[in-house]
Amino acid sequence: MSMNQHITEHFPIPEEIQKLANMANNDLYNGPTYLDGDGNVVSMFDDVETGITAFDFVGACATVADWCGDNLNRVYYDAECGEVMEKEPEGDEDEEGNWIEPGPYYEVDSTEVKRLLFGRELASHI
Repeated sequence: MSMNQHITEHFPIPEEIQKLANMANNDLYNGPTYLDGDGNVVSMFDDVETGITAFDFVGACATVADWCGDNLNRVYYDAECGEVMEKEPEGDEDEEGNWIEPGPYYEVDSTEVKRLLFGRELASHI
């Protein structure tokens, strides 16, 4: 698995947040997006009895941004074993007292994590 896949798996996204992010991405790339009274995506030309409203892109981005603020943080990726860590790796002493530096790792800040999870374009709005 790639570093991106490991980091994506480290931050599970709740279904409702993922749905909002997907709809916001759809609105960005294919919009404007319209919804029927039940929240289903429809065409603005559909004959819908419950009424058609425009998707609230700004509100969706605010909700996703709140989730990101509460759940995303800087992580460290160990390139040798594929582990995602919350704390920066530190060296250690071996049995003979020699200092061993940690293996190669990458620091991934929360902005980059957001880009990995939601895409670069949407991440710039949240």
